Amino acid sequence: MTTWYALPSLLTISLLVTAFQWHWMRQARRKEKLVYLTLLAAGWILAVLLLIDPRLPGPTQLVNALFENLGRQVIHGGKAGS
Repeated sequence: MTTWYALPSLLTISLLVTAFQWHWMRQARRKEKLVYLTLLAAGWILAVLLLIDPRLPGPTQLVNALFENLGRQVIHGGKAGS
C-alpha cells in the first residue's frame, strides 16, 4: 500500500526536474524537447512499474537479452554455435 503514496512524490520530482531543465531548453529545437520528454516519460513509467513490482527485470537485463547472441558472435569470431 505504501507504493501508491510514492507516486505523487515521483510525479512531483519529475515535474520539478522538468521545470528546472526547461529554463535551459527554451532555446532548444523541437526535436530535442521531444527527446527529453520521451526519455522523461520512459523513466517515469519504468519507475512506476518498479514501484509496483520490484522483481521486474530492469533495463540492463533487456539489453543483455537483446545483444547476448551478438556478443557471442563477436567474441567467437562469427561462430554463433561455439
